[in-house]
Amino acid sequence: MILDNKTKKYFKIICLVLFVVALTGCTANLDSSGKLIAKRAINLNTPWSMKSGIFDFLLVIPISKSIIYLGDVLLNNIALGVVLITILINIIILPIMIKSTVSQQKMQLIQPEMEKIQNKYKGRKDQTSQMRMSAEFKLYIRKMMSVCWLHLQHS
Repeated sequence: MILDNKTKKYFKIICLVLFVVALTGCTANLDSSGKLIAKRAINLNTPWSMKSGIFDFLLVIPISKSIIYLGDVLLNNIALGVVLITILINIIILPIMIKSTVSQQKMQLIQPEMEKIQNKYKGRKDQTSQMRMSAEFKLYIRKMMSVCWLHLQHS
């Protein structure tokens, strides 16, 4: 099945909305009068158990308790607790973000040469041309990797 760009865009939006709905846990925290349901409120005394669900157990309760502890107990300000936990989470995922950025930059560096190879075989749909194009891609990538390896050895 081949989708055009407009259909792919709508498909991505729908998937993102469904993903967000799934992550919210789809539970009601307020009763019919608009008051907070006591058993859904998270505080320092909230038991950390699987009864509340895997998502709450792994993410919601630990992060909420950390924010409450930092905000109420240490700093007397919930907003500072939120800021500190946000900074901590960003520090934890920093190596992944760095790897992703480096990978994107490497792809940008090799993109012009890859486009030259693609243009060279543009319009050729036979298997021999496709195999030659694939071999040129592999050769270019090996050449780039060897240059990077030599650079790492000398630094």
